Amino acid sequence: MKACYYNQMDSRWANHPYPAPGYEDKTCGTSGCGTTCGAMIVSSCREKITPDVMCDISRENGYRVPGGTDDGLFSYIAKRWEIEMKTLHSSYEAHQACKEGYFVVICCAAGLWTTGGHFILAVGANDTDIEIYDPYLYNGKFDRPGRQGKVRLDGVSAWVEINTFKANSNAQRFYAFKVNDGQEIVEPEKPVTPQPKTAWVNTSSMPLNIRNSANGNIIGSLAKGTKVTVYEENNGWACIDQGWVASSYLTYSEPVSIARTVGQTRKFAGATKIYSNSDLTGTQYDYKANTSVEILENVSASVDKIKVIQTGRIGYVSTSAYTGSTSSNTSVAKPISTPTSSKYKLGRYKVTASALNVRSDAGTNYPVKRTYKNGTVFDTYQIKGNWAKTPSGWCCLDYCKLMYKY
Repeated sequence: MKACYYNQMDSRWANHPYPAPGYEDKTCGTSGCGTTCGAMIVSSCREKITPDVMCDISRENGYRVPGGTDDGLFSYIAKRWEIEMKTLHSSYEAHQACKEGYFVVICCAAGLWTTGGHFILAVGANDTDIEIYDPYLYNGKFDRPGRQGKVRLDGVSAWVEINTFKANSNAQRFYAFKVNDGQEIVEPEKPVTPQPKTAWVNTSSMPLNIRNSANGNIIGSLAKGTKVTVYEENNGWACIDQGWVASSYLTYSEPVSIARTVGQTRKFAGATKIYSNSDLTGTQYDYKANTSVEILENVSASVDKIKVIQTGRIGYVSTSAYTGSTSSNTSVAKPISTPTSSKYKLGRYKVTASALNVRSDAGTNYPVKRTYKNGTVFDTYQIKGNWAKTPSGWCCLDYCKLMYKY
């Protein structure tokens, strides 16, 4: 029998919402290993069910929990699709069951397959090895320290000697499904295995801490704008070459190049406002044309932190205010859709529009990272005018309802 393989990071469903209380920004790609295993089982022996559909089934029936997918989903699948299921108690029992034609869902803790918690699907076995379909398989996963030499890849099949599997997988629970029972088998789709992703550090100004594991000890740091390769994501943490970093401080859109002009002197082309805040809000100070300033920091491609040479005042100004700027404006150009004051407060919001774009920064001139569907609930961490920073990026609060303030 040919088993159907799905990868939760397949672009067709990786961004499909799979939220839970406190984890409103999670998706099939970040948290759908259990549902993807379930989809593989059903698609292999009953009917085509893709991971995004199984995510919805899990949520609708109460199996999406803050820690991931509740094990009860597998009993539900067995009952709904009339597949014989039994609970096993060891890796050796799982190995034997696969030899008898069962697929076995295995829940693993930190080890060979994951740094946190992860569901994998055992789909075959020979006398010495067990065959695993890993729903979070990516190129180079088993070349990383601690995993090298333990897994033999054959396409999407990860073969592991059973004693090695038992010693390194930290397998906790086992659910065996009898898939080869004479019913119609769905031909598997061509598997899609995701590539590692390129990202850039997107902190405000401070460096991004590198940790030895997800939420582990700090072992180093990365400067804003540093280019990294992301191999794996797990509950808000991303695995890169150097270790683990918080996913919320990464962007997958290449940052606009910032001119390096710190220490240089500039003059204002016309009457100009200096602001007390780096987002060009707060207290405003008016200065005349030809005022000389020293650039202290290139905050972004459009904002500098400066010091007025004559008075010593320090503030923030648009880079378009200088003489010789390519912009025709002689006064400060504020970011699009970013008012200087806000009626909104930090809190938890719910999307009221049919769909709401989430952008890399506050303003419609910034690229779209993803889209929140109607009803999506999210937390906010910073307010700029009518824009709020959320776990996934910036969105406009004009199309949201405040559920409660912090």
